[in-house]
Amino acid sequence: MTELGGTENLKVRFESALLHITHNMQIVGFEFVSTEELSDTFCLNVKGKVNHDLKSSLIHASQCLDRLSCALYDDEFTKDNFKNTRISILDDELNKLASATIPIEVALKKVKSEISLQEYLDKMKFDV
Repeated sequence: MTELGGTENLKVRFESALLHITHNMQIVGFEFVSTEELSDTFCLNVKGKVNHDLKSSLIHASQCLDRLSCALYDDEFTKDNFKNTRISILDDELNKLASATIPIEVALKKVKSEISLQEYLDKMKFDV
């Protein structure tokens, strides 16, 4: 990596980070459906895990929100476009069954260990 000036100068574009996140979600049993830009919220839509109830699927899926928030924040082209990230669980007809939403600034504090996991979860909005 010295040819590129070292890894500290290497910038990962949001699209690349999103591909990595959705690939990891698929590995653990979710099916990527789409992304949505809802005003100040970036939403990742997935189908729930097979043979899992909605609540456990949503809890598992919400674990990607900190990485999704960092990916948006770290890309200079998306950094100022959104205030929240959301993961939505859809059914086979693409109806929204449930979602979890977190403010990006809260997710960044969790990643930097500036707040506890409990404080992070208290700020997450679940809609079931």
